[in-house]
Amino acid sequence: MTWAPDAPGVLRLPSGRTLRGRGLRHPLPPGPSPTYGLYLLGHRPPDVSWESTWLRWPDFRLPSDPARARAALRDAWLR
Repeated sequence: MTWAPDAPGVLRLPSGRTLRGRGLRHPLPPGPSPTYGLYLLGHRPPDVSWESTWLRWPDFRLPSDPARARAALRDAWLR
């Protein structure tokens, strides 16, 4: 999926890949719904209609399971 570079929440990584993020307290931005979500939270996120993965990652801390975090981030990168 490609988003306009100036769309809210869009980040271009050094590799050139883009991703879109948002705080869950904010509504979904205009446009198509996500096809996948990776949630880095200290608590379980709300249910969503798209495929998703939750990593327990408390604010200002390291992930609770570093090996699982590496695997989930790698999986997200390969999508």
